[in-house]
Amino acid sequence: MGTEAAGAFAALLDRSLVQMAEASADARTYDRKAIYTVADVWDNNTFPLFRAMAARTSWGRERRARAALKWMADLGAERRTWMVEQSAIAGYRLEPLLPPQVKRDRGPREPSRRRRPRRQPEPLEDVALVAATILHGVMMEIRMVRHAAYAGRTDVRPLCLALAGAGEAILAASTHGRASRREAAFRHMVEHWVREGELERAPWFAGRLRGLADATGGATREWVGSLIPPLEGGGEREGARAG
Repeated sequence: MGTEAAGAFAALLDRSLVQMAEASADARTYDRKAIYTVADVWDNNTFPLFRAMAARTSWGRERRARAALKWMADLGAERRTWMVEQSAIAGYRLEPLLPPQVKRDRGPREPSRRRRPRRQPEPLEDVALVAATILHGVMMEIRMVRHAAYAGRTDVRPLCLALAGAGEAILAASTHGRASRREAAFRHMVEHWVREGELERAPWFAGRLRGLADATGGATREWVGSLIPPLEGGGEREGARAG
């Protein structure tokens, strides 16, 4: 088993998507609690994942990922156990990367007062920020299943399948030395997410992209804007695929 912090961090995202897809696969065994609990992990950990991977050296990625994993595990014994178990399934030994366990538990939810270190986080490159914002939005959309009224209206499994392998893709994109290659890799990843998830959640993706187009500029804004029109003809696309 590997002990690389960056790889383990990325693998936790991929295992989360697998778990939520499995928990929502059958209406008879639909597990709202499991889905909510896993999605909730990424409320405070999506952007730290992208920032960890944004370091320009492998050493930098490892240092940032290790710090982020320590913070993630600090929630309590239940969260730490989940991290260790899921990392092991993905082939990583997480225990050596974490400090000794403190026997306490803060409960099922991260308290709002819990804050990351005050050090100003490094800003993400525009396209990586677009990817991080979409991924975070998907996780928050999925987390809505906590409320029974939203469970039947949230396409958990299609969204998870659309983003399958996101952790590995984020890590791979981040390792490119040239900025142009990183940008191209992140663009390809986002386009894949939109393409795979559009039939079920086209209006949702279109809304998120409009907000991102307004928040970005230059070439990134043009690129984000170009992704929106295909999402606004959902019925035609579905008929075309069926044919």
